[in-house]
Amino acid sequence: MEEVRILRERIQEVELSKRRDIEYEEESEEEHPGELTVDIPPLEASKDILIKDITGTNFKPKMEVPLYEGSLKPEDLIDWINVMDKYFEYEKVENDKKVKFVVTRLKSHASL
Repeated sequence: MEEVRILRERIQEVELSKRRDIEYEEESEEEHPGELTVDIPPLEASKDILIKDITGTNFKPKMEVPLYEGSLKPEDLIDWINVMDKYFEYEKVENDKKVKFVVTRLKSHASL
């Protein structure tokens, strides 16, 4: 919760700073017409960029990966493999890390 509070404070600081910059540019344009001005991205886009920079994340939802306990039904194994393939594609997991991860998702008879 502390991180959320810090992020909110930082966002408020950025918003205030952007407002000051906009006010300064408006005053500057009135005093010096025809000068080059800088476009400021929309405030919502700035918030998203700031949050991503601070947290180092992309805010994509987490995908639940099921355990495989072994089954006599081949369809269960095929379904689980398909889910794992989708997970690896979604998370962009490197090939050398896939086997290590899959081992953590095997239980009971499947882990023998």
